[in-house]
Amino acid sequence: MKLIDKDGNNRNVLFVVAALAGLCGSIVTILLALSAIWAAMSLAVRRFPFRIARSDLILAGAATLYVAVNLLTAFVNGPSWSLALKLVPVLLFLSAWLMAPRLRVSNTLALFDIFVLGSAFCAVLALPAALFEVLYWHERAYGGAGNPLPFAMICCLFGLTALVNVLHEAKWRQRLGWLGFWAAVVCLMLSQSKGLLPVMVLGFVGFCAAFRSRLGHYVNRGGLISAAIAVVVVAIAAIPFYPRLEIAAAFASGDAGSAQDASFSVRMTLWKHALQLAEARPLLGYGVQNRRDLIGQLGLEYTHFHNGYFTALVDAGLLGVASLVLLLVAPVVACLLAPADEWRSRRLFVACVLTATFAVGGLTNLIFWQDIYDSVFLWVGIVVVASVPVSRGNPLVFGKE
Repeated sequence: MKLIDKDGNNRNVLFVVAALAGLCGSIVTILLALSAIWAAMSLAVRRFPFRIARSDLILAGAATLYVAVNLLTAFVNGPSWSLALKLVPVLLFLSAWLMAPRLRVSNTLALFDIFVLGSAFCAVLALPAALFEVLYWHERAYGGAGNPLPFAMICCLFGLTALVNVLHEAKWRQRLGWLGFWAAVVCLMLSQSKGLLPVMVLGFVGFCAAFRSRLGHYVNRGGLISAAIAVVVVAIAAIPFYPRLEIAAAFASGDAGSAQDASFSVRMTLWKHALQLAEARPLLGYGVQNRRDLIGQLGLEYTHFHNGYFTALVDAGLLGVASLVLLLVAPVVACLLAPADEWRSRRLFVACVLTATFAVGGLTNLIFWQDIYDSVFLWVGIVVVASVPVSRGNPLVFGKE
């Protein structure tokens, strides 16, 4: 009897990551770290071969560049042993080199499918916790993430990924996909996160447009009634959200009264300060270790500039922003360069949702340098690129067949 079933373990881990991300939060980080360590040990004893396909290399290469730029700019701006310890978390991005070979010992398309299945459970399992936080504690929902913003990111990403189940032949998978998506929308409303609402809406519209030929049978009386009920439920869940949307609209229109909302006024102060700092040191920035002190110049105690691009600009200059953008688009590029197969459109949809969630959400919040954000991006990105089968169109660049 085998103590470790590689294929079974891969399926179980991916299902747990997708299904429990909203409920357990940092479980995604713990499982990624443990899985990477297990993969490193297994590769060391040659339990499975080190095989990296072109699609894997695109993500792993972009992640390595991102790590290298941040390490370089940090040490240029003040090397020290304490700094070295602070930079350890960013090394998590190098796990792509370990996890891609681990997943390639299994049927990669089956792993992608089990990840999509797990995504449908994510918001469904987290919804009771979110309702308890809102109705009993009278707080913005944060599920198991400890903060409404990463919870909203998780719900947006896995909720849209859950829609891929709707394309499955089995009726129960289709129903589960719709349930997972609408539960994610409710959770997003309960979190009151404005920044990710456009991604959720446009992602749904994009899914319907991309797969309209597969969704035509839902355009009937039963489908329309179900959709109407779902919209009503979402509208009720969004009642606490309406004042925040009104403030956002007032701010966008230049209404001076919107300045009373701290979430906007503080962000504007941080953004202006970030741009002023970047003008002084545009190429290499100030190093991630100096970020909090720079924000402290404003008399504020935030850990970042509430904009992922401005934060990268201050941390690592224009080089940091360039490496960040390359990493964000890497999963989409890998899918676009992949040869056509039956899963290409589904894989590309998930990759686009991943990039959009972080790229758009990062306009008003973090992109990376937080354990849940980092590990969620890496898990989904690795699953997407590793699900591209090895072929003449996606050859191995390291290892042999």
